[in-house]
Amino acid sequence: WLEGPNLWALNKLLWNPRQDVDVLLDDWYTAAVGAGAAPKLRQFYEIWEKFWRDDIRSSEWYSATNLWLSFDDSDYLNAVPLEYLEKSDQLLAEAVALAETPIQKERAEALQRIWKVSRASVLARQGDKLWNSANLQTDADVENYLSRCAEAINIAKDRLRLMGELVDDPLFGHAIYRTTSSSDLGDDWGTRALWALLPSVNTNEKVRVYLESLANDSQGAEEILGYRASYDSQIPMRHKSAEIAKLVLAAATGQGKPVLQNGSFESGMENWSEGPYNVTSKEMADGKSSLEVNAAEGGSLTQFVPFEAGS
Repeated sequence: WLEGPNLWALNKLLWNPRQDVDVLLDDWYTAAVGAGAAPKLRQFYEIWEKFWRDDIRSSEWYSATNLWLSFDDSDYLNAVPLEYLEKSDQLLAEAVALAETPIQKERAEALQRIWKVSRASVLARQGDKLWNSANLQTDADVENYLSRCAEAINIAKDRLRLMGELVDDPLFGHAIYRTTSSSDLGDDWGTRALWALLPSVNTNEKVRVYLESLANDSQGAEEILGYRASYDSQIPMRHKSAEIAKLVLAAATGQGKPVLQNGSFESGMENWSEGPYNVTSKEMADGKSSLEVNAAEGGSLTQFVPFEAGS
């Protein structure tokens, strides 16, 4: 939905490649929302053209050597500057206000509605990065971090609700279907950051109360969105915040049981798969050993974990 006039302009250029692209774009913007609102819509799409043309090249997601870019990997959302969201909000609001005819205002409002999904996607996905910079030394640090986690999770839930409202929309339904059919659904976005709160569960009442409320949240368990996994079926997607909160609480209270054997590599590579790894004593979080990985050689570290169905 951030492609805007691209497909229309591409078809025009396939018919006549000598046309002036800027003239074509101005025609589309003016027809869509009227002459008064057109400059605002142009500026909105120019933000995202700059992101995909220039900014993305310096992101961790981008690879100049791959044959194609993996859009099923949502890490590109982490590269979006927050000021782009604020400016986009402003421009679309101005476009709605300046649109001339009823149908042009309706188009501007439709773009604003689907933009809310894109905006929520960025904020929810970036919520998973919170733990990267978590430095929880004081109660004030913990409670500030807790507030940011809660905000990210609420946005992630709101994103699913918005997608549920649009899944059958004749204009945007296919885009929603494509999003929910990918391998990165976003049903756990924002929850990864909760694990940084683990050491504070038994020392900070606000953390414990929040996680307990989240674990018991009925919205976390109900079907928030039925998405199309295929054209003839509906599969429920629910946000996993309640499940993750339960896991964090279980780990903090000793209810969780470790399933990995030799998880800290104190017994070398026993129970682990072979690969470009070395057990070392150079840097450890605790204990006497850690794992050194030679990433240049590739490979994956695995261990078979026995389990019983339903346990």
